[in-house]
Amino acid sequence: MTCERAPGDGVWEPIYNAREGVYQSQEPAPLLPPPAPAMARLRLGTPLRIKRDRHFLGARDLTAADLLHALYRRLRTLAQLQGGVPGGDPEWLDPRRVPREPDPLRLHTHWLRWHEWTRYSSRQDTLMQMGGLIGDIALDGPALPMVWPALWLGQWTHVGKGTAFGLRGYRIIKAERSNAANGDEQADRKLAKTD
Repeated sequence: MTCERAPGDGVWEPIYNAREGVYQSQEPAPLLPPPAPAMARLRLGTPLRIKRDRHFLGARDLTAADLLHALYRRLRTLAQLQGGVPGGDPEWLDPRRVPREPDPLRLHTHWLRWHEWTRYSSRQDTLMQMGGLIGDIALDGPALPMVWPALWLGQWTHVGKGTAFGLRGYRIIKAERSNAANGDEQADRKLAKTD
């Protein structure tokens, strides 16, 4: 069995050898995000479900503040339950870091739509609607470096309602357009055809 040395670094180290029954303890690496880019592009791979004023937000309604408030709430809850704040700095998860004005942090939708997903609940004996937003969004503006650590960490913690089901996940994609971008566009077209 192996584990990643630090989240996202792609270096895997053995932690358990089943044949010998030996467990090798690994010292956890500090969670240090890479430097903030000029623009952070996020791919919402599973339906993102965020509420404002008791209503789920659609593609036209989602703002940077909505996304970040939900993300900071999730990170604070996890930190309280797990006994600490990443980096030991309580200000790191302070929701006042989220800009209230739209100019310091802007959200751009590249391809964003509502995707409905239904599951059956045996406990409630009913169908549950679990849909949300999927697609690509981007964040930029002068406040991005301030919220970048939370955005980076959110890739592993997920955000929004239904995270216990493994939903509401996103991945940060490089903002620079390169030859790899053609592959992203092809993947987007393939994903759109399957809907």
